Amino acid sequence: MEFNVEKCKVLRVVRTRTIYDRQYTLGSSHLSVVQSEKDLGVWISDTLNWNIHTDNIVAKAQKMLGLLYRTFKDIDDNSVKRLLYFTW
Repeated sequence: MEFNVEKCKVLRVVRTRTIYDRQYTLGSSHLSVVQSEKDLGVWISDTLNWNIHTDNIVAKAQKMLGLLYRTFKDIDDNSVKRLLYFTW
């Protein structure tokens, strides 16, 4: 099996505060160390908390809500606004 080195990253999850500064390699290429990574749609951080994941979900929802607001700001009917809000 061959791995694409550019897509491979190292995510260190440790219980102690001491971080060992090791260089990981795949073949002759060094792998980059990241603090968070998205895997199967879920953001995983090195501290295993949900802050990064929830921040990204909230930002995505706010972008969509802002788009709906800008697109349909001239509509005066509250039932249509409510329908648009709960549709997405």
